[in-house]
Amino acid sequence: MSPEKEHENEPGKEEAEECTVGERVMSLRVKTVLKILLSSVAGPLILYGMFLTHQRYQTRATQPSEVNVGEDRLRFWVYARRNDTGYLKHVRAVLSRLGFRESDNEPGWDLLWAHDYPFHKLSASLHRLQQHQRVNHFPGCGYVTNKVDLSISAGRYIPAAFRMPDDRERFLRYADANPTKKFVQKLNDHRGIRLVDSRNASLTDGIFVQEFVERPYLVDGYKFDIGLYIVVTSVDPLRLYVYKGDVLFRFCPIAYHPFDAEVVTLMAVVMQIKKCVNCNLSIFIYPILQ
Repeated sequence: MSPEKEHENEPGKEEAEECTVGERVMSLRVKTVLKILLSSVAGPLILYGMFLTHQRYQTRATQPSEVNVGEDRLRFWVYARRNDTGYLKHVRAVLSRLGFRESDNEPGWDLLWAHDYPFHKLSASLHRLQQHQRVNHFPGCGYVTNKVDLSISAGRYIPAAFRMPDDRERFLRYADANPTKKFVQKLNDHRGIRLVDSRNASLTDGIFVQEFVERPYLVDGYKFDIGLYIVVTSVDPLRLYVYKGDVLFRFCPIAYHPFDAEVVTLMAVVMQIKKCVNCNLSIFIYPILQ
């Protein structure tokens, strides 16, 4: 090819190269615009759709399903000292929403909700449970959940405790060895609480006596305790669930110091109940003695 023809073709090549570069630039601009649109419009739409799906799933999971109101509904019965006073109405309401119907201790029941420890008086009924029957207590759990039984278990971090009249001699020996100790005295049902020393402690039947902790841990000078909601579903292997939606903090309404035994005795009642809305904590004003 002659030099003249090659020179004539060079402008065409330059135009083609310019078109190619322009197309690439345009393609990059289009891609950039599409990315911006996806990130600013499509992304939030996708997240919103995922949020709606999650909300619908939670709503379906929490809504009680329709139950059969016939005779084939699951049956529960309640064991308590005051079964007719209504203080277990929330238990009955929840079980009713779950499809249970209340019955007596009749054959074939499915759930026993015992407010009091059931394995003494109901041992005949609970000796051989059927596979479908459930009880809201484990045998032996009373030794942990009952304050008196737990206190006299001689645990490592539990102050010395004595149940009268069975522990009378042991208490007298402990008092002789610790003459300056003070004791919390009350009935086994946690009534009639008093602060006493070894000389005027009652040794009669039905009395519970425990060593008084004179240097307790305080929060801003006030005595307190903490309560957690825990459900134990298995003992062997041990399996339990802790409810993290609420915690109980109970504080004494007066400062611990200066210590006054008479004031302590007078304040040994529940004074007031308050609800802390902001932090979702139930705060109980509670006595110094426990």
